Amino acid sequence: MAAPNIVNVTNITGNTAVLSVNTTSQAIVTNATNSNTVIKINTLRITNKVASTANISVNFGRSSNLFSIASNIGVPNNSSFIVITKADGLYLLEGDNVSVISYNTVANLDAVCSFEVIQ
Repeated sequence: MAAPNIVNVTNITGNTAVLSVNTTSQAIVTNATNSNTVIKINTLRITNKVASTANISVNFGRSSNLFSIASNIGVPNNSSFIVITKADGLYLLEGDNVSVISYNTVANLDAVCSFEVIQ
């Protein structure tokens, strides 16, 4: 199916996804194939909960290809890094996803992503 025309939508549903980031790439938001929706990512924040810098990468997935949004960025201890803001939002078409991965062995990063499902 094709994604809906976002000028004539019938529903916009707000949502927030959360993820404890580890050393395996994980999708934080996925727009399923044939969903008949578009997903607009408004914000993606990564928070480092421990007392040492941790590195993160964020990727945009389309058609089995990954495109870098942030690559091996160091998030300082006990701080947050905003990867995506509403000002530079990102649209996920059907089959697209946003994934995150940490390069540190200890699970010390949280990802919080706010988004809208548009139908």
